[in-house]
Order: sequence, then structure tokens, then C-alpha cells
Amino acid sequence: MLIAHGIEDETVPPEQALNAFNDLASEEDRIAQEQIEQLMETRQVPDALVERSTHQDRDFPHFEEAGAEVVLLLQSGPAELVLFEGGHDMLYRPGLAWPGMAIATDALVTRAE
Repeated sequence: MLIAHGIEDETVPPEQALNAFNDLASEEDRIAQEQIEQLMETRQVPDALVERSTHQDRDFPHFEEAGAEVVLLLQSGPAELVLFEGGHDMLYRPGLAWPGMAIATDALVTRAE
């Protein structure tokens, strides 16, 4: 399950995405409450999470097309958490192109401001 969220979202706080990831993640992969609180306070990924992130090892062309730089990628079991630079943005293409989705998405790159 792909959980993608803008780190600067004021409408639906990123905390919701982090908690959803924790609900799906293995116990050893969960995000500590202190790290969630730090992210919410600073709207930056805490160093401890950056060290766990694998976003540097992968390309994110659909996020890049939408001008949404990926700043965190965590995976655990069926859950994949992506935090990107942005607010309450609707990025259709990354969700539709996520592995396992057999849907043509060429016409679906939209970023709501």
C-alpha cells in the first residue's frame, strides 16, 4: 500500500500518514512518536528517519514531474511511505503507477495548489 503525503500539508497533517504507516509496519520498522512530533514541529524529516530512508536509492519520475521532491521513503511489509516537499497536493500519477497497478497514467499528472 502506497502512502504518499506532502510534508507541509496543513489540511491533513503528515502525522496521519506516519500513523497509517505505523499501523501497517512491522514493529521494528515503526516510527517513534518522538520523531513524529519532531517532524510535525519542524516540517523536516528528523535525522534518524533520514538515516533509515531509501529515497536516495530510487528514482521518482512521477513526483519529479509534479515538482514534488521526495524526502523520505520507508518500506515495511505491504506499506511504502513517501513524504514529499509539498502541501495538500493531489499527485495522481505516482499512486496509479505504483507497482502492481496496471493502469495507463500518461494523461494524469496534476498538482493541485
